[in-house]
Amino acid sequence: MDIKVVSPLEVQDKYWDSDTLSYRRTTTVPAAEQKRLPEQIAAIIERAQKTFTDKADCRWMKQVIEDVLYPVRAFERNHPNLLARVHEYLEKFDGAERTKEHIVRFERKEVYVLYGCKEPTYGDPFFLTSEERNILYDADLSNNPKLAVIRDIFMFHCYVGCRVGDLYRLTRDNIKDGFLEYMPQKTKKCEAKTVRVPLHEKALKILERYDANADRLFPFKQIHTYNLGIRELLKRCGLDRMVTILDTHGYNTVQKPLYEVASSHTARKTFVGNLYRQVPDPNLIASMSGHVEGSRAFSRYRTIDDDMKRRLVEMID
Repeated sequence: MDIKVVSPLEVQDKYWDSDTLSYRRTTTVPAAEQKRLPEQIAAIIERAQKTFTDKADCRWMKQVIEDVLYPVRAFERNHPNLLARVHEYLEKFDGAERTKEHIVRFERKEVYVLYGCKEPTYGDPFFLTSEERNILYDADLSNNPKLAVIRDIFMFHCYVGCRVGDLYRLTRDNIKDGFLEYMPQKTKKCEAKTVRVPLHEKALKILERYDANADRLFPFKQIHTYNLGIRELLKRCGLDRMVTILDTHGYNTVQKPLYEVASSHTARKTFVGNLYRQVPDPNLIASMSGHVEGSRAFSRYRTIDDDMKRRLVEMID
């Protein structure tokens, strides 16, 4: 089947290689542009392969291109705004006509106001390297018992990778035969599954320091206090590596020291990120992190490690 449509993508023909669908080596075209275009083309081809049917036509192909290049439009098309929901409600409404008239008046009044949720924006995940994690684990905090407790909780958290809400619910009953076993609350309604994580020897040593008969696994504090304690811990141990994060609006990136932006979620990212460096198998890692299949947040880890890419290239004969 031969389908031809025009896309909004433009290239500088003088430097474009139509066989490899990428730019030839040149300094005329900015490096970011040289990287962006092949990635967009590859994404369009991948989407076309996944959604192709014997009914494919030009309209379908245009939609494929738009969905890849303008994901926000695709999100809004698949997630109706408030006015669309109002119309849907009116079609099924079986109450008093007077009530229905009020709803219609609201709809007409608000006809130029569109509501909707934008697709969430994620940055590249930052996390502790195994070396940085070990610095925290080995730190002498004997003169600060409160911070030592924060360190123990955070280290255990880095070795099991659960969400902080699940961490706070854990008890000794969740420890079975050397495994941590729990059901993630966030995904419980859409995918009720039990997560089992083998406990690292360091995680087991941390547990030995705390009362096995206590109601909870650790003497937890409020999550806000936990987050502040994590940042104090990293600063005290000199973990000031600069990391790139998205600002609060998700439009610009900023550089900040690790100890200023670390939080309870950093432990989860440390667990996933370091596992992915060793074994880049999303299904295996997701079975221990509790991510649902197709999670956009999880997919970010596929681009985290240049060293892993270098090792793969070195394997080429």
